[in-house]
Amino acid sequence: SRRVLERVLALRQEGYRVVPLRGNHEDMLLQVAAAPSPAARHRFAREYGSMDLFDNGGELPAHLLRMLSALPYFLEIEGALLVHGGFDFDAPAPFTRLRTMLYQRRVWNDARHTGGKPILHGHTPTPLHEIEEAVALRAPVLPLDNGCVYALRGSLRHGLG
Repeated sequence: SRRVLERVLALRQEGYRVVPLRGNHEDMLLQVAAAPSPAARHRFAREYGSMDLFDNGGELPAHLLRMLSALPYFLEIEGALLVHGGFDFDAPAPFTRLRTMLYQRRVWNDARHTGGKPILHGHTPTPLHEIEEAVALRAPVLPLDNGCVYALRGSLRHGLG
């Protein structure tokens, strides 16, 4: 939503280091923002509940477009690799496979490429008990998406919570 993006920008202005990653929805938003049809942007916004993202002319405000366009596909920090989807470790250059980083659901860790750092990822809703177990075991792959997007749609139907 626009409020989330504006909050990220405000936190940055306040001096916080906030690094949101590009995910499949951000990528889709950037694609639809570039579409010549305001109707396509309107359909996207309605479908994803983000009507507030576009101005009255159906355009994504320039400051939000700049922010979204600059989002990294993954982030390496001292103790982990963070990514929305996953990495294609079967590819010769797994950290250049952008679509995989956005859409991968079968996430695995290849220590030859990660240096043994765990991979923290979203994209695939995972029951909370499985997330807690992965954390407790210090698993090489840690899912972070507990399906909160389904909270208003009845998370129990999805086995999440």
